[in-house]
Amino acid sequence: NVFPIEMPTLRDRPEDVPEIIQDLLERLDQDGHGRFEFTSDAIVALSQYPWPGNIRELSNLIQRLAILHPNASVSVQDLPQKFM
Repeated sequence: NVFPIEMPTLRDRPEDVPEIIQDLLERLDQDGHGRFEFTSDAIVALSQYPWPGNIRELSNLIQRLAILHPNASVSVQDLPQKFM
C-alpha cells in the first residue's frame, strides 16, 4: 500500500459494464479463445447485476460463455440464473 489507488466497484458504475464487456470480448477474440456477442437484453441484465466479484467475476462469466456458446449470440436466457 505504498500508493493506494481507489477505484469504484463495478456495481457502483453499471454504465461501464457494456464497454468492459466489449473490451473483454475483443481480448478473447484476439487471443483465439472464441468469439460471440451479447444481445441487448443480456447487456441490460448484466448491467443491472450487483457484481460482488467485480470485474474478475465478469471476465470469468465471459470466458465460460465463450466456451458454451461459440460463434453465437448470447441472450438473457443463456445467462446463468443469478444474472436474470
